[in-house]
Amino acid sequence: MPEAQYNLALAYELGRGVGKDEVAAQKWYRAAATQGYARARYNLALMLEEGRPAPADAAAAVEFYRAAAAQNYAPAQNNLGILLAEGRGVAINFPEAYAWLALAVDNGAKPTGRDIVAQQLSSAQLAEANITIAKLRAQIGVPEAPPARAESPDRVAAAAAPSTSSADLAALNSRILDAQSELEKFRAENARLTATAQSLAREKLALEQRLSSVAAAVPPTAKPDDAREKLAQQLSGLQTALSEARDNAGQLAAENKRLRSLPTVADATKLETARASELAAANSRLAAASADLEKTRSENARLAAAASAAQAEKSGLDQRLAESARAF
Repeated sequence: MPEAQYNLALAYELGRGVGKDEVAAQKWYRAAATQGYARARYNLALMLEEGRPAPADAAAAVEFYRAAAAQNYAPAQNNLGILLAEGRGVAINFPEAYAWLALAVDNGAKPTGRDIVAQQLSSAQLAEANITIAKLRAQIGVPEAPPARAESPDRVAAAAAPSTSSADLAALNSRILDAQSELEKFRAENARLTATAQSLAREKLALEQRLSSVAAAVPPTAKPDDAREKLAQQLSGLQTALSEARDNAGQLAAENKRLRSLPTVADATKLETARASELAAANSRLAAASADLEKTRSENARLAAAASAAQAEKSGLDQRLAESARAF
């Protein structure tokens, strides 16, 4: 008789009339559950979920809760809904969780779990859940009739003992509510940090683009310091050339003066003309060198300013990126 098996299991679980033995309790609950006794299925599922006496087996607990829930046993419907909502022993399924919790409320359970799950449902999921409720009601049919024989008050109290898990259910519902609140806080913080990161990424991209446009004025393979060094070398070369040109001009002037003192006027005139041409050419080279020198100085000043601005932008970018990293 499944009723006798159930009551014997209850006696072993509570230690009433026998020594407390959860292994024996689970054995006799399973025997009664195999015969379709809803309360035995529910109590066995509780022991499996809580890990008594063996390690917890949420997946097996879901199966026994589901079997008892299909017999319209409200505590099993409620606990099955909670496991479906939390994804313990089974994949998360909010519409089905809501359906079982709603049926449990119809059978007298508190609506806390159902209302929490309802907040997770979209309009489409709520419609799906209502269809599931209708199907479950059709499958379950009328509630299971209570035993015809009368039971003593002590037996009734003992049979009702597993249902006193309503306190555990309330604690579970409270944990679900707290977890939901924490989840919303984490989601809000995650959204804020994501927006901050995206904003910094956009600023970084803009600064890198401006830095690239400034760096385009510098030779492709050269860094700002390398560019300044190269320009300094060019400037030094031009200054050396200018000094040599000036020395040549001085030598030509001295030679021209010497030629003018020559006794033969014709020869002196020819030499003077040749030297004058050389002097003119030297002066032309000197002017060109001077112009190149000024142009190089101007270019060096422009590139130095550009490199300084680029370095300042890079420093600002590094500082903002460091601040972003600390924020994370």
